[in-house]
Amino acid sequence: MQKLTTSTHTPATLDVQLMLIPNLEDHVYQLAMTHLLEKIKVTKGELQESPYYLSDKTPVVRAIIPSTALSRFENDSAIYRIEKTDFF
Repeated sequence: MQKLTTSTHTPATLDVQLMLIPNLEDHVYQLAMTHLLEKIKVTKGELQESPYYLSDKTPVVRAIIPSTALSRFENDSAIYRIEKTDFF
Protein backbone atom coordinates (compact mmCIF):
# COMPACT_ATOMS: atom_id res chain seq x y z
CA MET A 1 0.00 0.00 0.00
CA GLN A 2 1.38 3.39 -1.00
CA LYS A 3 1.04 6.38 1.30
CA LEU A 4 -0.63 9.33 -0.37
CA THR A 5 0.71 12.81 0.27
CA THR A 6 -0.44 16.17 -0.97
CA SER A 7 2.97 17.01 -2.39
CA THR A 8 6.43 15.58 -2.35
CA HIS A 9 7.76 18.59 -4.25
CA THR A 10 8.62 21.86 -2.53
CA PRO A 11 7.51 24.82 -4.67
CA ALA A 12 10.23 27.24 -5.80
CA THR A 13 8.28 30.21 -4.43
CA LEU A 14 5.64 30.85 -1.79
CA ASP A 15 2.87 33.45 -1.85
CA VAL A 16 2.70 34.58 1.78
CA GLN A 17 1.31 37.26 4.04
CA LEU A 18 3.73 38.55 6.65
CA MET A 19 2.10 40.14 9.69
CA LEU A 20 4.20 42.22 12.03
CA ILE A 21 3.88 42.09 15.81
CA PRO A 22 0.68 43.90 16.92
CA ASN A 23 0.55 46.99 19.12
CA LEU A 24 3.92 48.55 18.39
CA GLU A 25 4.57 52.26 18.05
CA ASP A 26 4.49 53.85 14.60
CA HIS A 27 8.23 54.55 14.47
CA VAL A 28 8.96 50.90 15.28
CA TYR A 29 6.63 49.79 12.47
CA GLN A 30 8.34 52.17 10.05
CA LEU A 31 11.75 50.73 10.88
CA ALA A 32 10.50 47.12 10.76
CA MET A 33 8.75 47.73 7.42
CA THR A 34 11.91 49.23 5.93
CA HIS A 35 13.89 46.15 6.96
CA LEU A 36 11.18 43.74 5.81
CA LEU A 37 10.81 45.32 2.37
CA GLU A 38 14.60 45.29 1.95
CA LYS A 39 14.72 41.62 2.99
CA ILE A 40 12.09 40.77 0.37
CA LYS A 41 14.19 42.54 -2.26
CA VAL A 42 17.52 40.96 -1.16
CA THR A 43 16.06 37.45 -1.19
CA LYS A 44 14.74 38.08 -4.73
CA GLY A 45 11.15 38.09 -3.54
CA GLU A 46 8.39 40.22 -5.00
CA LEU A 47 6.00 42.51 -3.19
CA GLN A 48 2.52 41.67 -4.50
CA GLU A 49 0.64 44.75 -3.42
CA SER A 50 1.08 47.70 -1.12
CA PRO A 51 1.19 46.78 2.57
CA TYR A 52 -2.17 47.00 4.26
CA TYR A 53 -3.06 47.66 7.88
CA LEU A 54 -5.39 45.83 10.22
CA SER A 55 -7.88 47.77 12.35
CA ASP A 56 -5.30 47.97 15.16
CA LYS A 57 -2.76 49.45 12.66
CA THR A 58 -0.70 46.26 12.44
CA PRO A 59 1.01 46.09 9.03
CA VAL A 60 0.58 43.07 6.76
CA VAL A 61 2.73 42.55 3.67
CA ARG A 62 1.86 40.17 0.83
CA ALA A 63 4.87 38.87 -1.09
CA ILE A 64 6.11 36.01 -3.18
CA ILE A 65 9.34 34.74 -1.66
CA PRO A 66 11.69 31.91 -2.61
CA SER A 67 11.03 28.78 -0.56
CA THR A 68 14.72 28.68 0.28
CA ALA A 69 14.43 32.09 1.97
CA LEU A 70 11.52 31.20 4.26
CA SER A 71 13.74 30.65 7.30
CA ARG A 72 15.11 34.19 6.96
CA PHE A 73 11.59 35.49 7.48
CA GLU A 74 10.69 32.94 10.17
CA ASN A 75 13.66 34.12 12.24
CA ASP A 76 12.74 37.80 12.00
CA SER A 77 11.73 39.01 15.46
CA ALA A 78 9.42 41.71 14.01
CA ILE A 79 7.25 39.14 12.21
CA TYR A 80 4.42 37.75 14.29
CA ARG A 81 2.82 35.44 11.73
CA ILE A 82 3.50 34.09 8.25
CA GLU A 83 0.57 32.61 6.38
CA LYS A 84 0.19 31.19 2.91
CA THR A 85 -2.01 33.48 0.83
CA ASP A 86 -5.35 31.80 0.15
CA PHE A 87 -6.88 32.31 -3.23
CA PHE A 88 -10.63 32.69 -3.58
